[in-house]
Amino acid sequence: MEYALTDRFKRKYGGKEKSSQDSIDDTIRQLIANTNYPGLHCHKIRGIRGKSIFEAYINDEARLTFEYGNGAIIFRTNCHHDAVLRNP
Repeated sequence: MEYALTDRFKRKYGGKEKSSQDSIDDTIRQLIANTNYPGLHCHKIRGIRGKSIFEAYINDEARLTFEYGNGAIIFRTNCHHDAVLRNP
């Protein structure tokens, strides 16, 4: 499956240390291979009107958000769980 990264996703990714970037890379690879992989705990974020935005676990504390568009997964942001929910 094709994928794209928003500018916001790239900025947040670029500010992280290498180990965090590696974890994000692993999560992206797994999502592209199988969005239903149980360890990612993918689910739609509730309370967002007009868009279907999904959340996936990077680790116990960090999440990334994504949506589907134009036949691709669009990765929106990556950060701490609470920050993701405030602005997915």
